[in-house]
Amino acid sequence: LYYEIKNEEIQVNQDLLQVGGADAFDGLLAKANDVATPFFTSNHSAHHKFAQAGVHERDMFVSISSAAINAISTVFVESWDDVLVTKALDGLRNSAYICSYFELNETFNHILELLLGFGLDYVGSVTTLMYTTKPDGDSGLKTSETRSDGLNEDNDQAKSDLDAELVARDIPSLPKSFLATLNTDAGGQSVHFDISDMAGSAAHRGLLSLQCALTLGKHHLSFVREAWPMFLEIIFGLRDVRALPPRLSDLDDFADSRGNPLPTSAFANNSHHRVNEYMESIAPSDKSDSSGFLSSFFGFGQSPTSHDKEVHAGNTQKSFPLSETLHKVADFAQLDKIIMKTSDVAMAKRILFAMLGSMFPDGDDEEITSDPLFEHNSVFVLELAARLLIANRVHAAELYPIFLTKFQQLISPQAVETNGSSESVVLGLKFPYILERIVVTILRACIHLFDVPEICLRDQLIRSLNLIATLPSSYTSAISDRIGCGAAIILRVFPMVTYLSHDLELSPPSTDDWSTIKCLLDLAAQDKSGRGFVFDGIASVIDGIDYAMPSAGDRDGQNGDENNNEVQLSHCGVEVMASLLLKFMNGSYEDDVSFKVPSMMYINKVYSFSQHFSDRALADNGSANCNAHLQENEFEKMVAAIYNDACLAQDGATAKKGFESLDGMVLSTKVESIPVAKWFTFLELVATNPPSITSQEARVCSLSLIGRLFLTLMPELSNQKENWSQLEDWTISVASIVSDNLQAGRATPLFETTVQTVTNVVNVMSMSGFNEGEGVNFCAWVGETLLYELEKVGACGGATSMMAATRGSNNSN
Repeated sequence: LYYEIKNEEIQVNQDLLQVGGADAFDGLLAKANDVATPFFTSNHSAHHKFAQAGVHERDMFVSISSAAINAISTVFVESWDDVLVTKALDGLRNSAYICSYFELNETFNHILELLLGFGLDYVGSVTTLMYTTKPDGDSGLKTSETRSDGLNEDNDQAKSDLDAELVARDIPSLPKSFLATLNTDAGGQSVHFDISDMAGSAAHRGLLSLQCALTLGKHHLSFVREAWPMFLEIIFGLRDVRALPPRLSDLDDFADSRGNPLPTSAFANNSHHRVNEYMESIAPSDKSDSSGFLSSFFGFGQSPTSHDKEVHAGNTQKSFPLSETLHKVADFAQLDKIIMKTSDVAMAKRILFAMLGSMFPDGDDEEITSDPLFEHNSVFVLELAARLLIANRVHAAELYPIFLTKFQQLISPQAVETNGSSESVVLGLKFPYILERIVVTILRACIHLFDVPEICLRDQLIRSLNLIATLPSSYTSAISDRIGCGAAIILRVFPMVTYLSHDLELSPPSTDDWSTIKCLLDLAAQDKSGRGFVFDGIASVIDGIDYAMPSAGDRDGQNGDENNNEVQLSHCGVEVMASLLLKFMNGSYEDDVSFKVPSMMYINKVYSFSQHFSDRALADNGSANCNAHLQENEFEKMVAAIYNDACLAQDGATAKKGFESLDGMVLSTKVESIPVAKWFTFLELVATNPPSITSQEARVCSLSLIGRLFLTLMPELSNQKENWSQLEDWTISVASIVSDNLQAGRATPLFETTVQTVTNVVNVMSMSGFNEGEGVNFCAWVGETLLYELEKVGACGGATSMMAATRGSNNSN
């Protein structure tokens, strides 16, 4: 019909035209009298009645939309008529609504990009104003002395500051229509305002455009596709002028045990310093001419400032009035909810692809990465992506591969052609602050998502952790505090996952999982800043295990606590912590011995865990499985390390702790669980290398340990004749130690303690039932050998009486 009207001439009836003259028109009028009087719907009523639009209307809109949008946007930019600018913005908004109705995604995103671009210009200009001295020479912030009197309400006072700021810079006030919509949800639709309410719309068109764009994105998020990069640029700009809410603008980081955030790394400080330098280089000087409001507000595409306190020093920039207005716009748009959208996994993927593509472009695009603000913005968009991932926990298995692909690109060595030859480089090392935040993101993802049931996600998380271990040590040492803190928290997650695996469809950490976390903990402990976090993490896990110290009732199967039978820590976990604790005790990390004493206490606890596994194997299979517990694998290494590094230490307190740890290990170890050869190695170590006679407290502890070994091992080892020769040599060595102790003099504590210890050992070994096997006579010889040393100094009264009573009982039998 349209083309017919356009191309064919409209003609009246030919018979009437043949009459000619005035009669022809009379005939037409006569014909009109035969037609019923038309009825037209009023204009006001028609606006409240909507008909369902169809394909025809869609095609008509498509045919005119491109030219119309270009014309409207041109008017919006070029016009200085407040009413015309407002109507042009309404036209763009309505066009976006029509696009959403007809599902014209490409056109919708084009409109959104236009509006966001206008808004980005405005945000950049606000940044410029923040660093531009006002004509009167004052800074941008109005002090209490310059504020208007008689304004007690906070809102009125803020408005007064804003108006004063704009007047001082010869900038029109914000339009009342904008301020009215900012406090209601009317920003998403056209509202009637008087012409006077629109005053200032042309001057602040970028602000109005920004609010319109963010509102469209808020209500039609599913349509946002190509506009995401521009949307992220807006968020960067708002962050730079401190217009984002703190919950969205701050970077999440690790903290110490007291809740204090970790100090910023050298990489972060360098990045902030570069942003500062760039800001100072482009900031208008005091002598620059801030002429032309249009050029001021549309002269910049983005803001160069940093969100960090180090970058923006001074309350002037923090409290700039227009920045506060932008903050209200951001709050009204609920940007945090847009970023954390969780209801649609496809939408979440779309957002993530846009974010990670903005963080680091594929192919190392020099044009983008050379931007002075590239690293500054990348770490922020990575933070937003990490929050989106954690908020979408239920879809994490589908979302995390997007992260892993990007992380592998930046951390794994890539072949790069240089001067005709190929070399392997780590792209992420070019931007160390981005790499630091990638490491933090990997650790946070493991902390929050390791207990997700999907096996594929667990594998991807472990692969990510392994990427950290491949980084050069020169780099990881600079962020060892963050690696140590994150790895320690992950270590605490492992027992929880193991415990939950009994009731839920959740796999406990595998051997490879434990191997990975051990590698990461060891890596962090190489540097002092991460060492404390690693030790604290190990200690926290050990303190939280229910079966830490098995009691005698546990060994006899009389454990009344059913929860203690639930494995909270696997054998692999015990070996990992034992291995790391030994390194702490030995001072393997930069010869740091400050953890020697506390590590011994935890080694004793870790060693006792092995008894739990041994008891479970014995209960389940009827025999102890040597491969299922720690004793045989680590016993010799542990006792040698504790004895040499702690028991023989010059410090008395350290030596005492060492002997207490060994005493606990002997108590918690079943004799048959350790090969005889390893027991004799331990006995020889203790007897042939005692503490110095001048360290009497350590000497007392040493003899106490020897007494414990006599009473624990002799009944078992002496029943095998092939052991007598070695036991005889050991007994003679111990007798020599006793003799040296007694030579210290009767008035010394060493003499008294030696007499008490030897007397007790001899008395117990002389009791009937101590050994009823083949070694009973050998045990009697051991008692007499030790008793002889007491007789030489006349201190064998109690022991002699017991030996005589025992001999008399044996003779009567």
